[in-house]
Amino acid sequence: MTAPDREVILGVDYGTHWVGLAICDPTGSYAVPIKCLTGLTGRALSRRIMSVVRERGVRLVVIGCPVENVPDSNRAVHQVISKVNQLKQSLEKDSVDVFLQDESYSSFAAVQIRSELDTNSDRNQKKWIDSSAAVIILQSYLDEKAKLAIK
Repeated sequence: MTAPDREVILGVDYGTHWVGLAICDPTGSYAVPIKCLTGLTGRALSRRIMSVVRERGVRLVVIGCPVENVPDSNRAVHQVISKVNQLKQSLEKDSVDVFLQDESYSSFAAVQIRSELDTNSDRNQKKWIDSSAAVIILQSYLDEKAKLAIK
């Protein structure tokens, strides 16, 4: 159970095949992975995320979004940006606050963490990476929010 004055925040890493989800702890200090969604797009994905929002009492969804003007952006990046914007609009229609967080290198960082842990490569590796990327995206948001609170 979260304290009533604390905001429950959901982090989303929207990948091309999987969507990683993370949630913050009750104090809003750190992010933890909760699941990886597969095989969902469009309205079905929005409905599933809304289900998580309702189940967990989420007040804000932080979605990782690639920066459009990165030098190596390609068609896949632009497709993800389009899908992220569609998800954002869908959640906002359901009165959910949404914040787009720069997700540059979040999947790369997750891969680095996984390799440092020296875990065996398996079928669930990509799902683990997307869930971990969602943690990195949400943790970046929480860290920025904490820095602003200190100033």
